[in-house]
Amino acid sequence: MIKHLVLEMVQAVVSSPASVRVDESFNQDATLYEVYVDPNDIGYAIGKEGRVANAIRTVVKEAAKRNGTKAYVDVKGFAPAPEPLEEPTVA
Repeated sequence: MIKHLVLEMVQAVVSSPASVRVDESFNQDATLYEVYVDPNDIGYAIGKEGRVANAIRTVVKEAAKRNGTKAYVDVKGFAPAPEPLEEPTVA
């Protein structure tokens, strides 16, 4: 539920929402949501002086608190998948 919330909020602020990915990892006391966006959208996802990212973190922390857990959000950029190498041709 919270993962979907993070995904929706980030997709709303970036220019290429289809490239947004959220990974969720759990440990004993908290959940970490790692948000991956296109490198061109990292500025939109973080916002001026981190305001957008901090707003997302605030909403996520409050949603997690209602469930009796803790949650953290980390915004990261990722490089597009590399192009496959061409097979060398033998003459």
